[in-house]
Amino acid sequence: MVKFLKRWTLIVSSTVFLSACGSIKYQSLNKIPVSFEYNPIHSKEVLLKGRKKFYMWGFIPGSHLVYVDQIADKAGIKEMSGVMIKEDRSVLDRLMAFVTFGMFVPVEYHISGFTK
Repeated sequence: MVKFLKRWTLIVSSTVFLSACGSIKYQSLNKIPVSFEYNPIHSKEVLLKGRKKFYMWGFIPGSHLVYVDQIADKAGIKEMSGVMIKEDRSVLDRLMAFVTFGMFVPVEYHISGFTK
């Protein structure tokens, strides 16, 4: 029975450590035109990267807010279409979460699209 409880505790704690509960919400402030639909006059592909940090298995801060148009504007982009958003946890990010027992969980995001 004790071995079963030890194994069960290890499985549950490993699952908690490797999975984060935090989320990233993406919005627009309408600072520049941003669209998920592709505009044929936009031929140059762009890729914007960012990173958000979560703590305590993703419970702190719980969620981050990313303004897509604000990030594009800071990169010098005046309008963007065909926007795609991807979140990624690299091997190094997963290792960092594992080594810190979930106390620090970084999440990287990629915003790609097209511009003039």
